[in-house]
Amino acid sequence: PRIRVRAPSRIHLGLIDLHGGLGRVDGGIGIALESPETVLEAERSPVCRVYGGDEGQAARVRQATEAVVSRFGIPGSAAVTILRTPPQHAGLGAGTALSLATGTALCKLYGISVTVEDLARIVGRGGTSGIGTGAFSTGGLIVDGGHSFGQYGEKAGFRPSSASPGVRPPPVIARHPFPDEWQILLVLPLLGPGVSGTGEQDIFRECCPVPRAEVQEICHEIVMRLLPGIVRQDLAIFAAAVSSIQDIGFKKVETARQAPVVHALLAGLREAGAACTGMSSFGPTVYAVTGTSPVDLEEAAVRILGETPHLMIRTRGDNRGASCTWI
Repeated sequence: PRIRVRAPSRIHLGLIDLHGGLGRVDGGIGIALESPETVLEAERSPVCRVYGGDEGQAARVRQATEAVVSRFGIPGSAAVTILRTPPQHAGLGAGTALSLATGTALCKLYGISVTVEDLARIVGRGGTSGIGTGAFSTGGLIVDGGHSFGQYGEKAGFRPSSASPGVRPPPVIARHPFPDEWQILLVLPLLGPGVSGTGEQDIFRECCPVPRAEVQEICHEIVMRLLPGIVRQDLAIFAAAVSSIQDIGFKKVETARQAPVVHALLAGLREAGAACTGMSSFGPTVYAVTGTSPVDLEEAAVRILGETPHLMIRTRGDNRGASCTWI
């Protein structure tokens, strides 16, 4: 039998606390997306084989497969066919989705029951942000509560997920469905490799700790505007919070390192009528949230981008999380 696993992508709105003064660090907020999606199929195989995808994706599938086989002592492996993935290193959580989808497929094929949180730790994801893990598990808008911090904490320093293997994913402290009426436009300028791996680690090292006052402001926005806006489906107050957290804390650091076209998109899409705009993770993907048709936003994006090659995707929140189907 073959199994097909489908997983949503996600946008990451920002890390909450890279100050660490309360003995916890990280924390994040993000939204699972219907598209672009990760889809793969797998069947039992004596050795790991990967079809489709590029070399980086194949390596990720092999790494996740080996980690799960070794952790559970599986007497075999899997042949995995990558059918669809979001662009890698673009701020859409493609790496986490592919690792978790691979691990899930393998566990289903061999009848192993495991939580998404445990699986994330096994395949080495979620050590900083819980948004990709939460998107896979339940979908929706997710807030995670970070990790204990300090000499005896889960984390002793400021590091991205890619440099935090073996750290368990943080607890999800709030999860709400993302309103179906709100559309999200993703604009991804194709600018060459995004920031990931060593580049990310350098930025964490240089720019942390973030001032406590900025962390407090982010928390204030999330609790008093962003979450009430989602629950009440009040786009104006939700959007006000998203806009304000673009300019404070670690998000300010991430945005400052972007190409001019990213800054032009953030401002230009807001001028064209988006309720709010932001940059996901380390970018370069820009998102715009709107309560109406995104046609005007698409036209504005094309105008701003000029000759810059790009991808543009209309999407909505995904409130289901990953799914598995026997085929």
